[in-house]
Amino acid sequence: MLERLRERVRPLTSKAGRALARLTPDPDVYTYAGALTAWLVPLAAAVRPALAPLLLIVSALLDALDGAVARAVGRSSRHGEFLDSFLDRLADTAYYYSLLILGVCAPAVLIAGMFSVIVSYARAKGELVGVKLRGVGLMERGDRVIVILVIMLVALAGYGREACALTWILAVLVGATAAHRAARILGRLS
Repeated sequence: MLERLRERVRPLTSKAGRALARLTPDPDVYTYAGALTAWLVPLAAAVRPALAPLLLIVSALLDALDGAVARAVGRSSRHGEFLDSFLDRLADTAYYYSLLILGVCAPAVLIAGMFSVIVSYARAKGELVGVKLRGVGLMERGDRVIVILVIMLVALAGYGREACALTWILAVLVGATAAHRAARILGRLS
């Protein structure tokens, strides 16, 4: 869903990318910083739970802006694209792990995480065989991160049952996204 807003917010992210490029023009710095911050989220969830949502937001913003920095300095590359995608999978794992630490029901977290990996794998494999999948499916990465943030906030507010229910809903929606992408790939390859 957020993918559809990408063009509308591009002027804002481009401006932010140019500003960040003045700090350091290496987009990989922001990619690594986003991944490192992502792994501070479960640490915070264990030690200072109230910081976990803030760190998740910082991590997600860094991830969103590394590409803007790359475009601002003319350094968009397949290397950066791969690194970003690779580290995004590690960040996703950290976010789901944080939910486990916060006591959100493990089966729902594990199933949502599994389907998230499949959604990302389907995109990578689909694009490898020539099927573009950007914007395909209800729960792309940005959407999942926002829902994980909401679940985290609900869990931190002491609503464990509601956090569990939201996680099951996330699992179903991410599973539907995986199925949608698989159907799109198979349809295009038939």
